[in-house]
Amino acid sequence: MAYTKGYFKKPGVPEKSTRPTERPPTPEQYAQQQAAAAAAAQQAELDRIARERQAIAAQQQAQMVAYQQQLLSQQSTQAAQAQQLQAQQAQRLGEIAARGMAVAQSLKILAIPGSQQGPTASMSQQRRRTTGARTAAASLRIGAMGSGTGAGANFSV
Repeated sequence: MAYTKGYFKKPGVPEKSTRPTERPPTPEQYAQQQAAAAAAAQQAELDRIARERQAIAAQQQAQMVAYQQQLLSQQSTQAAQAQQLQAQQAQRLGEIAARGMAVAQSLKILAIPGSQQGPTASMSQQRRRTTGARTAAASLRIGAMGSGTGAGANFSV
């Protein structure tokens, strides 16, 4: 049997180190180690902040693209709506112009003196008023024997 290290090791007894013992760091070395650890921690914090800012910038960029697409969509919708309203307005103006032309033609015909006009286009004459007491249009004769409205005796049984 070959000898192996630790074969005769007693349980619970630590093995001695073959390395020379380290000396504690000098105050300058300790200060350098502390400064290096602080710089590493500060750099880690700065890296975390930079990652957060990059994520926020990417989110804002995506939101800006979405808003631009929404704006373009709204602009195209409004342009189509404006064209539709302009077409409706042009149609209404055309109808109004056609009615105006028809009225103007009718008035031109009525303005021609002595022309033969149809019965629907005749101008009415103003009636003269009589001066005096007004009388009923239907004359009632009491006891008259006629037929029609207002004629005959008014008996009821």
